[in-house]
Amino acid sequence: MKKWRKFTSWRIGDYVLQLSVVVLGIIVTFAGSSAISRYSESKQVANTMQLIKSELKLNRERVEDIHKHLNFERRACNYILQYRNNLENASEDSLLMYANIPFQVDLFIYVTDALEMLKMSSLSQRIQDKELILQIVKAYNELKRMQEVVNWFYGLKSKYAELIFTDVEFQKGGKKWEGNEKENIRNICRYHLDNLQFVNILEFTSTGVNYESSYLDSKEALDQAIAMIEKKYSHK
Repeated sequence: MKKWRKFTSWRIGDYVLQLSVVVLGIIVTFAGSSAISRYSESKQVANTMQLIKSELKLNRERVEDIHKHLNFERRACNYILQYRNNLENASEDSLLMYANIPFQVDLFIYVTDALEMLKMSSLSQRIQDKELILQIVKAYNELKRMQEVVNWFYGLKSKYAELIFTDVEFQKGGKKWEGNEKENIRNICRYHLDNLQFVNILEFTSTGVNYESSYLDSKEALDQAIAMIEKKYSHK
C-alpha cells in the first residue's frame, strides 16, 4: 500500500510538473507570437507611412508645376495686354512665345493611391498619433481645394476659348496667315485683340482667379505632413 501511494504521488507530481512546463511554454509562445505580431504590424504601418510620404512629395511637385504654369500664363496674358495698343513696340520673340498661351487649357490632378490603401486597411486604426492623421487628411483636403480652384479656372477659360474656336467668320479671317505665323505675329495678335472673347481670356487669366492662397495653403499642409512622417518614421 505504501509503494502504491508513493508511486501514485510521484506520477501525479510528475504530471503536474510536466503540465506546468507545457502551460509555461504556451504562454511564452503566445507572448512571443504577440510581440512578433506587434512588430510586424508596426513595420506595416511604417511602410505604409513611407508610401504616404512619397505620394505627398509627388503631389507637392505637382502643386509646384501647376503653380509655375499658372504664373507663366498670367505673365503671357499681362504682356499681350501691356502692348495691346502698341504691338509694334512688343518683342517679336515674346509675342511668338505668348500668342497661343491664352488658348491653352490644363488640369490639376493629384494622386491618392497610398491614402486609399491606408483607408481600406485596418492600419489607420493602429496609428496612435492622431495629430499626424489629421495633418495628412488636411494635406489631401488642401490638394482637393487647389484642384477645385485650378479646374474651375480652366473650365471657364475653355468656355471663352470655345466661343472663339466656334466663331466661323473669325477662324476664317485668321487663315490668311497660316504657314507664315512668325512673319505675321503682330498682325495675328492684333487680329485676336479685336475679338472680345480673346480680350476676356487675357483679362480673366491676368486677374480673374486668386490661386495663390490655395497654393500656399496646400504647400504648407503638405510640407508639415511630410515633415511629421519623416520625424516619426525615419528610424523605422
